Amino acid sequence: MDDDLFLTTPASMSSSKPLRINLDLRLYRARLARMQAALAVDPEAKRQLLRQAEASLRTCLAMDSSDARGYVVLGKLLAQQKRYDEARKLYADGTTATGNTSAYIWAAWGYLEALTGNVARARKLFDAAIVVDETHAAAWHKWGMLEMRQGNYLRARDLWTSGISKCRRVSSRSNTYLYCSLAVMAAELGKLSEARAWFQEGTRLAEGRCSCALWHAWAMTEARLGDPSAVRYLFKRSLEANPRSRYAHLAWAMWERQQGNAAASLQLLARGSSLNPADAALYQARGIVEKEAGRCEQARAVFKQGLSVDAAHLYLWQAWGVMEFQLGRFDEARRLFQEGVWADPGNKDVVFIFQAWGVLEQRTGNAALARELFKAALKAFKDAVYLSSCRGKLWHDKPAALGPLRDWAVPQAWFLHFYVVGSCCNAAVLLAYCLSSAPSTSGTHVPLLALLLVQLHLVRRALETWLLLHYPCSASMHGIAYVFGLSYYAVVPLSLLPSSWYSQQQWQQLGPLQQLRATVQQHLAGLADSGALTQLQLMGAGVFLAGNLLQLVSHWQLAALSRGSKPGIEETAYKVPTGGLFELVSCPHYLAEIIIYCGLLLVTGGQLLPLLMLVWVAVNLVLAARASHKWYRRRFKSYPPARKAIIPFVL
Repeated sequence: MDDDLFLTTPASMSSSKPLRINLDLRLYRARLARMQAALAVDPEAKRQLLRQAEASLRTCLAMDSSDARGYVVLGKLLAQQKRYDEARKLYADGTTATGNTSAYIWAAWGYLEALTGNVARARKLFDAAIVVDETHAAAWHKWGMLEMRQGNYLRARDLWTSGISKCRRVSSRSNTYLYCSLAVMAAELGKLSEARAWFQEGTRLAEGRCSCALWHAWAMTEARLGDPSAVRYLFKRSLEANPRSRYAHLAWAMWERQQGNAAASLQLLARGSSLNPADAALYQARGIVEKEAGRCEQARAVFKQGLSVDAAHLYLWQAWGVMEFQLGRFDEARRLFQEGVWADPGNKDVVFIFQAWGVLEQRTGNAALARELFKAALKAFKDAVYLSSCRGKLWHDKPAALGPLRDWAVPQAWFLHFYVVGSCCNAAVLLAYCLSSAPSTSGTHVPLLALLLVQLHLVRRALETWLLLHYPCSASMHGIAYVFGLSYYAVVPLSLLPSSWYSQQQWQQLGPLQQLRATVQQHLAGLADSGALTQLQLMGAGVFLAGNLLQLVSHWQLAALSRGSKPGIEETAYKVPTGGLFELVSCPHYLAEIIIYCGLLLVTGGQLLPLLMLVWVAVNLVLAARASHKWYRRRFKSYPPARKAIIPFVL
């Protein structure tokens, strides 16, 4: 479209605004260039199209500085290139030029601040957008997404339902994303009937029937329930709404792969790639499916084509290298891994290439090189450890490396299960130890003391979690962390027993209750003997009990914060804790847990398994405390600057 095609304004009107059609045509050309840039394979062509779009948009602003559309589109273009300060200045100029009356500029500015982590400012900007126009669906939607990512699920729900209510007053206002977000959040929280209700209500609307995102999200929700006919129907409706959607093609293809339909999966991926030739993820998925079907040459061609589109796509390098490794072409796999590392060495996901390369060298006998590669991949372990701390307010900080399992959530209130299972298992081991060990035998007192202390701790934590701590209804923890926690507390009692106990054969019969009672009493009497325990073990018991007391006091203080809050309202669920050790650290309850395990280590005399438990707990809770500390600082502007995360005055 050439400039001479634009209409001209008569001389008598030269001082007035340009004809709207001129702005519309230039905006159309800018949007077209931006879309072409997103699809461009050649980097130089992409840069040229972006420059063309920016120039056209700046011309629009020069023609009419009061037209909000130019500010919004140009701001998004700048943010897409991570030119955030330029975008902020542009939005500020735009609000001034439009007399603070454009909800579109306020909402776009709010999204920019949310994107860059300025949560408090983003809230104010979204609120400004709604004050200007309460039927602005995008502002309601973006604000709700911000709150959901902060863990404020009920606040997000209130915003989205309010947006739907306001937008209904104007038939031209599209609010399908509000329905979609409400349904997806309900599904993530396990409320499938509510999710279906929102999907059904949204797709009954005229704009909802044409919403690819709404049908796609519904299909992904139904995929969890395993109804193939419903899933295929919903994916089909999604692609009818937007035939070139890369997300719908990829999701449907991966679902067909899980169902064992390789041919259908490949057909969808091939069609998606033809419609989105610059999408490397589609090539990666297609190459993997080709390889699983035994067509390795076709897989190589697909991987190569994908890397010609995006040479920095690490998952493509890793998938191709793993395939060659599995086929025994070790030198080719090494070459691919090396080129993958070089493609984007600063990317955190390069750890997956290092890990796969390390396995290759290990299996081919290159131990020294494998060792170095595994060192480079150790940060993957950090993500695994950090996973257990991503719960409640930290739920959205969980590692992205988990892939499809990243959003497997269970209620945080299920923490109670850890202590119930642990108490039962510990009581069973304690009883078995008493019945199988002679009370007068030397060395039986230390495991007995350790098991009794752990039983006290677990019962206290169970009662505390049940009666004292009340988690927000939307608070979640990861399913993997839940399974690991159950397993951990089930085997902790076994780690406190001496290795000789497992091989002994002197088991007593349970017999009548009187015999059982007498056996336990004899063990307790032996434990009370002044010479049965060393000073180190007694000191360990004191440290253990002191840690429990500190943790109980800290949890009591945390529980007191929520007593004045309205039930279930996320906005008031989190406050700045004060008093006691909270004046020095953000997480004294985590410090108390580490002290408890230090005491247990002293009681057992420094045995290996209790030492490993202490190391695991310390690493886990230090990471969790630092994450919570950062969260408090982000959330509360007045958070005490001198307060540390977990160790007073140190860390």
